[in-house]
This record gives sequence, structure tokens and C-alpha cells, in this order.
Amino acid sequence: LTLTTAEEPQVWTLHVDGSSNSKGGGAGNILEGPNQVALEQSLKFGFKVTNNQAEYEALLAGLRLARDLGARRVSCNSDSKLMVEQLSGTYQAKDTLLQRYFHTASHQISSFDKFTIKHVPREQNTRADLLSKLASTKRPGQHQTIIQETLHSPSLDDKYNTRVKPRSFRAGDLVWRLLGEARKDTSDGKLAPTWGGPFRVIEDLEMEHTD
Repeated sequence: LTLTTAEEPQVWTLHVDGSSNSKGGGAGNILEGPNQVALEQSLKFGFKVTNNQAEYEALLAGLRLARDLGARRVSCNSDSKLMVEQLSGTYQAKDTLLQRYFHTASHQISSFDKFTIKHVPREQNTRADLLSKLASTKRPGQHQTIIQETLHSPSLDDKYNTRVKPRSFRAGDLVWRLLGEARKDTSDGKLAPTWGGPFRVIEDLEMEHTD
């Protein structure tokens, strides 16, 4: 009798960095997987971004790439201390735009079996930093030996504009409530879902227009 055990999914390592300057903005990601698989991604933004927004866009692009390649366990490195502290639950986003990015990132992170993120000094993230700057300064027709894409609108648009639809509720319905900040499961370091509930609706009220 031979007993076999299912192997745990291997951890993919994701290095992310965003860049914003007078010539534009970009993101650089490096995704390292099993069997020495490594992908470099350079993303150019077709819209104005702040430095913090660029960092979140870099993370969201990296998460999409990891998910598309079948990664289930991801260890992320970023030189953005602000973003890392927000996603780790040690600092709450106060800016409205960054709050939206935080919730979007938390939603994507929850789709993985395990996700960890840590802050690394910029000098340890030099390749991702270079990729982000190449994206923001790339000239049309310039040859690149990396995966390069152009993002024409913020990653928030799909979730907050097209996927959110009005809903009506009646007494007795069960609903879930979006929590205001991240919760961290101390058992394995994974971010817990940002939803609480379910809650039962006990009374429904109708809003009346006065004009």
C-alpha cells in the first residue's frame, strides 16, 4: 500500500513598483513562479496618476497576471510603505481614491489561497523600478523584450461603475456589509474577507424626493 499526499501549491513571488512623472506613469512587475519561470511586465498608463495610485495599479496588474497564470499562493514585495501598511491593516487609508483602491485590491487578494505582502527598500526592488520607468518613458515603436501593455483607464472603473447596480431590499432579506478596514488572520498572515454578516433586514424605508 502506497500513500500519497497532495502537494501544496507552490508560492509565486511578485515584485511590484509604480512610477509617476511629468512624462506619464507606468508600472513594473516581476512574477517568479515554479520551475524557474519568471515573467516581466511593463505597463503604461494612458491617464494621469499619483505615485500612490501608480503603486496600487502596479499591484492590481500583478495580481491579475498571477491569477491568469494559475497562482494560488503569492508572496508580494513592494517598496511602497504606505500601500503595504494599508493592506497589512496597520494603517487605514484616509484618501477617498486610495480607499477605493484598497477595497479593490483586498477583493482581488481574497481570491488567492494565501497572500502576503512586505515592504522592501527601493534598492532591493531595482528591476521592477526600472520596468515602471521604461513604461512611463517608452516611445511609440521602441523595441522592448518584456511584456508591455497600456492601461487606458483606472482599474477602479469596472468595479465601481459597471459592476455596481442598484439593489432593493425587503424586510427579512439577508445582506452582507462591507467593513471599513482590512482584517488580518493571525494564524497564517492572510488578509481576511472585508465583508461582515449576514445581517437580516428588519425594516425597509422608502426615500421621498422633496423637489
